[in-house]
Amino acid sequence: MADPEYLAQQAMLQRQKSDVGDTAKAEVLARANKTGIYAVQDNSAQYTGDVKTRDDDGTVDRVRDPPPELLPVLASIKEKAKVERVDLSSIFAEQGANQFGIMATTRFIGSLTVNFPRFRIEEKIYLALVDAYGIGFKTPMGGWESIAWMDFCEDVDKAVDTTEGQVATRLAHSRSASLTFENLQKAPEDLVDL
Repeated sequence: MADPEYLAQQAMLQRQKSDVGDTAKAEVLARANKTGIYAVQDNSAQYTGDVKTRDDDGTVDRVRDPPPELLPVLASIKEKAKVERVDLSSIFAEQGANQFGIMATTRFIGSLTVNFPRFRIEEKIYLALVDAYGIGFKTPMGGWESIAWMDFCEDVDKAVDTTEGQVATRLAHSRSASLTFENLQKAPEDLVDL
């Protein structure tokens, strides 16, 4: 009779082989899971239920739809990209994003920081973006190893400014504004001293 623990390990390895498609990578994942080096998290949109997993154009989403508190942020980034004439897809591709819609988290944050020099994006916003668009393994520090940059670009393209008085748009049109959750909650008349 075979050992139940051994059978469970083999079943997990077989599932990972089918998910990954590469035996060597599946074995590395199994060892990493066993030693606790990485905690595998599910931030993907690939789950069942009433939640859509495909976009209108038929492409598969890698992450869930962004949380409501990020929608003004995405609208502000969309408007700032328009004002600064920045093509988000191009800047991510230049920084090593692959054609499958994935790029390293550090390169994602660096791309936004470098290409929007007059738009100070606070760390809390970066953390919220990484949490919403992060995929892959969760690092020991708690961040995601990769970002679903194509899903980010699609959501930015669909974003609409729903803030009171178009605050997100006004921030994007300011010469040197700070994109913070606090500023997005302000009334339009309070944005004068940014």
